[in-house]
Amino acid sequence: MLREGFRLLKKNLSHVIVFEIIYKAVSLAILIPLFYGLLNASVSAAGIPYLSTGTMNRYFRAPSTYLFLLLIVLAIAFYMLVNVSSLIYAFDCSYYEQKTVSLAMLFHGLTDGFRSLRLKNMGMFFYQLLAIPFYHALMVAGFVIGMKMPDFFHRFYKQHKLLLIILAVVFLLCCFLAVRRLLTLHCFVAHERTFLEARKESAELVRGKKLRILLGVCLINLVFLVGMVLLESVLATVIAKILSLIIAKKKLRFTINLIIRVILFVTYLILALVSTPCVTAYLSAWFYELRKETGYENEAERRKSIREKRKEAKENGKRYRNVVVSVTMVVTALLLNGYYLYLLYGNHTSFNIVYSNRASVTAHRGDSKHAPENTMAAIRLAYENQADIIEIDVRQTADGEYVVMHDESLARTTGVNKKVGECTLDYIKTLDAGSRFSEEYAGEPVPTLREVLTYAKENDIFLNIELKPAKTDHNYEEGILDLIREFEFEDQCVLASLDIKTVHRVQALDDEIDTVYIMSLAFGEIGGTEDVNAFSIRKSSISSRIVKSVHENHKEIYAWTVNNERDIKDVLLLDVDSVITDDPYKTKNIIYNANDSLLSDWMQRLVGGY
Repeated sequence: MLREGFRLLKKNLSHVIVFEIIYKAVSLAILIPLFYGLLNASVSAAGIPYLSTGTMNRYFRAPSTYLFLLLIVLAIAFYMLVNVSSLIYAFDCSYYEQKTVSLAMLFHGLTDGFRSLRLKNMGMFFYQLLAIPFYHALMVAGFVIGMKMPDFFHRFYKQHKLLLIILAVVFLLCCFLAVRRLLTLHCFVAHERTFLEARKESAELVRGKKLRILLGVCLINLVFLVGMVLLESVLATVIAKILSLIIAKKKLRFTINLIIRVILFVTYLILALVSTPCVTAYLSAWFYELRKETGYENEAERRKSIREKRKEAKENGKRYRNVVVSVTMVVTALLLNGYYLYLLYGNHTSFNIVYSNRASVTAHRGDSKHAPENTMAAIRLAYENQADIIEIDVRQTADGEYVVMHDESLARTTGVNKKVGECTLDYIKTLDAGSRFSEEYAGEPVPTLREVLTYAKENDIFLNIELKPAKTDHNYEEGILDLIREFEFEDQCVLASLDIKTVHRVQALDDEIDTVYIMSLAFGEIGGTEDVNAFSIRKSSISSRIVKSVHENHKEIYAWTVNNERDIKDVLLLDVDSVITDDPYKTKNIIYNANDSLLSDWMQRLVGGY
């Protein structure tokens, strides 16, 4: 069947590839604004100004949210249904030794797509979603590999692990059941069946052949997935290392590396374009073979055949030619709009022509790249390495004292499996917070907030103090504010928290203190949030729209945690106010010299992003 599938693909290969390029490009222009429009509408309908980790519960409690999510899912299903239906039509032409054209494929695909909107055919949408792992495995894998999940989803996974496992098992079971109906869309398109008729016919066709068909689909997808992994990781890494060893000149190395990246990108693009057609061609080969074996071959005689439709389309070929220019103009406009939206919302690049070098550098937990985090050693090193701001985390001990520690547990940094709130300050002071980082820092103690404030006051250091309240704490915010007032440190710090209620409490206690709301996920008009002077947002959630909203409200935006050169330059293009990093010295140098490599960075971004 692989050989027959290849024959079907080869017959109309050029038109199939052109169709895939046009269809995916146009879909990009339509689906991206549609997705963001529906997501914006769902946020407004839920009665919240923006979507973040703090508003997520309210968002999912609103009944309207699920209606909008359903519309998004249906839009994705419709996109995939039209895609596969068009390919099935092309391979039907190949089976009867006839040629087709890309516009005819699109016309027939849309016809079947709109036919699925009828009430009796709505089940096709559910079927198409279940068929995603079979028809679109490469696209899904590329999305998952390239996606950087916000901390919110990691926490959600930890809290609802059993629920997610159950949902995953249910989905896999549905996929297993869908194997009996893998030819449903073929029956729906080629025989013009209703959904229920097509589903029944598919089950009869594949009886006794399910395992062989499934193994073939898995084999094809595996070949493409292996190719993608090799391109994305192994091959690219090996080439980069070889170049660095044999070529001394940086500019020459960059040029050759750019050419190789272009070649890899084009190869990956080809894989992405032909993966779904290959799977569809393979299933089409099975469809025609099994149709002969089961007697459904006569179906083409009983119903108005696809071949007759093609004759009608050929007779009306002049009409297609007359609209080609109009369609081309529309497609070009959609492509340009889609390209702009993709750049804007995908954060792959910016239309700024220079890097902003006004951003301050915040040392994340001190210079945590070169010294144990949240220790005096890391704080001193951050100061020596010219960090503009030093970020620390504060927790309360069992006896009401304040220590600098990120985790609620002492295990990761000191090796003691106890919570901070269960231990006294005297006990915590006996612990070693440096040995697990390096023997060079053996015996480094956990500092108190008072010690950090003393050092910061003496050296005129600005602090970003992240509040980490726990259930065991008593008067947590009040005690920290008392210490700040004692050191007259109000104008030399900001108080930050992931918990918006903590931010509100700080403002209620002292509205002269600047506050920062830390967000893993941000979507919408966040700038108008009350009692917040700045926002600290995960770099992957920051967009030009978010920055504009914040700056229009005369507030600041920080990007966390940004360590590699590419990411640092990306957030500079977005014009953030501070870059939170583990390596302040390196980040300072990158910001200072950023515009020296503007042209080459732009070229790398253009190639690497797409």
